[in-house]
Amino acid sequence: MARLVVFRGKSLYGYLNRFTGALAAALAEAGDTIVMIDTEQPGHLGQLQQALGAGPVDGFIGFVRNGLIRQSDNNPYNLLDRPLVSIYLDPLLIYWQDVVTPIRRRILFSTAPDDPALWVDKFRITVPPIRHLAHAATPLAQGERAVPLDRRDVDILFSGTAPADPAILRSSWLNHGPAMAKSLFRLLEAYDADPGQSLGALILRLEPGLAAIGTPEAAAFHFTTIDSYLRARSRWQTAQALMTLPTTFVGPGWEAVVAASPGPLRATLLGQQDSGVVADLMSRARIVVSTCTPHHGTHERIFQAMAVEAVALTTETRWLRQNAPSEGLVQFRAGRDDVAGMAAQLLSDRASMGRIAETGRRWFEAAYTWRHSAAAVRAALNLPRP
Repeated sequence: MARLVVFRGKSLYGYLNRFTGALAAALAEAGDTIVMIDTEQPGHLGQLQQALGAGPVDGFIGFVRNGLIRQSDNNPYNLLDRPLVSIYLDPLLIYWQDVVTPIRRRILFSTAPDDPALWVDKFRITVPPIRHLAHAATPLAQGERAVPLDRRDVDILFSGTAPADPAILRSSWLNHGPAMAKSLFRLLEAYDADPGQSLGALILRLEPGLAAIGTPEAAAFHFTTIDSYLRARSRWQTAQALMTLPTTFVGPGWEAVVAASPGPLRATLLGQQDSGVVADLMSRARIVVSTCTPHHGTHERIFQAMAVEAVALTTETRWLRQNAPSEGLVQFRAGRDDVAGMAAQLLSDRASMGRIAETGRRWFEAAYTWRHSAAAVRAALNLPRP
């Protein structure tokens, strides 16, 4: 089997490194030899040199920028002539400079389902190849059983960094000048008329000047500005709706959302916790809430909730509508649906919650574990099946 170098590195609250470890374990289970390099540790370049000298390497793997070397001239990956697999958990326009780094044998995965077509059809970029890869999670170990819903002590869990006030974000667009603000407001209105459409494609369609330039750099500012606002708005609206229910919020900054919320408030704020604590809380939760923008496709919390047989309550995305069983999770439109009413109804109907949790777990285990992600990475590297 293959010998692969996998990079750990920068990891907010430990999440990326948990994902890295899970993927590495799945690759090892497939028979590959894994050399783990932590780019945040002193001496990691020496460790990498030792790994290269100890035997042939079939490929390098890292999440987001972990392992990436962006120099154009004499890039080590080109000199080594071995592929670098980079897995991004957000739309690639946010990382456009990474994408255009001239690494000949690079392979990109994006969790945003629109990215492959956007970069090929709109930007005419075919190298590196871009593939869609949904998020993943780790199922319970064989023989391990989830805590029954009626024995769990966390009714609703909402984990993540608190958003900025979306009204303030939106008003800040005026600071970019009248023409830019008008463009951003028009794009937002068009997106809201059809949530779930490709935001990148919409920008290029409604901004002929950007489309004429035809580069990701030209569209990146519009995309990141609107995307950041949409994320903040979705999370803000959902959190405010759930403040009246017994919701446990984990992450920094939620005090500002509480201060802006009308009463009565029943929320509990636990502050920032590392990923291990969040995983424990999730196993004790009846409902796990996730928000992402409609064009993002998935979020890891959906599958993490399903893995421990909690009910995934998530913002609607086109990808989920097309691929997830309707009875395996509950989707809502932030700011348009009564998410608090939906959550309260679920908590009062344990039988329905049990059916949803079981269906979600079966769907997740069939296609979205780290074992499935490892298979996709191995196929992209043209490695033989185990």
